[in-house]
Amino acid sequence: MRFGRTLVLGMALAASTGLAAAPPASADVPVTQLSPLPGDTGGTASWINDHGVAVGSSYGNRSHAVRWSADGTVAPLAAWSGDTDSSANGINASGVVVGDSSGGQQGRHAVRWGADGTVTDLGALPDGGTASAEAVNDSGVAVGYSYTSGFDQHAVRWGVDGTATDLGTLPGDSASYAWGINADGVVVGSSSGPNGIRPVRWSADGVIAQLGSANGAALGISKDGVIAGYTKRQGVLDATQWGLDGSATILKAAPGHTSGTARISAGGTVFGASGTSDGGVRWHAATWAPNAAATLLGDLPGGDTSVARSVNAAGVTVGWAVKNGTTFPVRWASSRS
Repeated sequence: MRFGRTLVLGMALAASTGLAAAPPASADVPVTQLSPLPGDTGGTASWINDHGVAVGSSYGNRSHAVRWSADGTVAPLAAWSGDTDSSANGINASGVVVGDSSGGQQGRHAVRWGADGTVTDLGALPDGGTASAEAVNDSGVAVGYSYTSGFDQHAVRWGVDGTATDLGTLPGDSASYAWGINADGVVVGSSSGPNGIRPVRWSADGVIAQLGSANGAALGISKDGVIAGYTKRQGVLDATQWGLDGSATILKAAPGHTSGTARISAGGTVFGASGTSDGGVRWHAATWAPNAAATLLGDLPGGDTSVARSVNAAGVTVGWAVKNGTTFPVRWASSRS
């Protein structure tokens, strides 16, 4: 399973203490399985905008970028000419979608779809290769990653005109990824090298700074500059929030859970997944209120795994859930009164 496109969450956790714990709190909100394209069997939902339009991928023999309207109707987003596979990773308020397209002669490359579905090739860094756009702000600036000519992956920012800028790495590192961008153009992600994977923030003018001293990754940033992601301790992931000054706060997992990973919406809602340990990590979609442990959103009936990937201003959440071994795109209704 993936939380974010290339962030693998299969790390081993510390051994259980064996102590009994109270059952985790549940938001008790309805969860709806979103339809994949006809003929496909599953998928994932990656982002939802404030109009209730969601994007993600529909899975069958191939991966197809899709868009769901607010009423749940699914529609394909065309791959780049000559490609066979695609994924939609982010959508902004205007309906502009970003992601990647692959299967042709170029390999995987970043693309952008207009609100009308027209696809544009964003390409990769000069002399680079594989690239993917992971998020887009309301100005149309996208971020993600691309291989460089030296075969390292670097965080990239694509301007509205499609120009790609290499955001670079922390000193001494060789790779970086960008996972989120806010309205001010501040970008968050990770930088990796001899000292492991470290959470970072790039200012609007591209200056990189490490967040705290722990290993981890920054996965989202609010309009006010608050950041969420995860840090790592002895093989365990902790959902983490960083303030404007870069100070880190560990977010409590749900009662009986041992790990977590988080994102944050533009409006400051923190969400993601809280994990249990049963020889590995089993994730359950969750949200966090200030100074509180994670509240679970709920798996699909009969399912056992879920992850929240995006929340809009109305509190509607999308992500994915596993049932009978198949991953499905899902939407949780708002719990707000």
